[in-house]
Amino acid sequence: LSLFPMYRSAATRSLLEAAPLNLMHASEFFETANWHTDVTNLEDYQAARPALLRATLRRKASRLECAHPHEFRILSSPRDVAAAMAEFDAVYAASWKRAEPLPGFMSDLAEVFANRRQLRLGLLYINHLPVAGQLWVVEQGTASIYKLAYREDHSHFSPGTLLTMHMLQSVVRQDGVTRIDYLTGDDPYKRDWMSTREEMVRIRLTNLRRGRGLALGAYDQLRAWKHRWETRRAAQG
Repeated sequence: LSLFPMYRSAATRSLLEAAPLNLMHASEFFETANWHTDVTNLEDYQAARPALLRATLRRKASRLECAHPHEFRILSSPRDVAAAMAEFDAVYAASWKRAEPLPGFMSDLAEVFANRRQLRLGLLYINHLPVAGQLWVVEQGTASIYKLAYREDHSHFSPGTLLTMHMLQSVVRQDGVTRIDYLTGDDPYKRDWMSTREEMVRIRLTNLRRGRGLALGAYDQLRAWKHRWETRRAAQG
């Protein structure tokens, strides 16, 4: 039985401790991380961003203002979903990301959130072409960033960076959001936007009454010992 992703907590510790009492082996592995940040004051939040990010935002925004017609849109109405998701899908197809395994899933998800008045679908247009798209969900003071992409052939504009800041400002000012959540994924760029990183783990339980469970439990234990040894060796230089 694999449970993931889970925060390390008293509940996971209890599960690990209880497993041997029930003739089970429990292993804990790092799975991913959740990055999030609280925003109580927008100006303070922006001032706390890394200098390189702030410089990029100023430089790219100025470049757009001076040289290219552009527009930010944030759509939330159910009547706008179909057309907006078609443009989002076009951006996604021109991005660096692999195609979605279930092509209709994101459109259906956007429709569900729009009907609940929780959808914030952001698009950045440059020269009337959608070049970046992001799907956020706002609920109970938290804005969760579900999906984002930008066209690779427009990466020199940093369109994703510009759209993220525009949407962040909007949800704080218009929706009263006090927390931004990047959900799961330990991508390096998230540390520029977020202040808190919480590790999430996988708990795997194997049945020691069965041969396969015994073998898998032994493998997990060896892997855990190897990880601890490598960590100790790295710490010693």
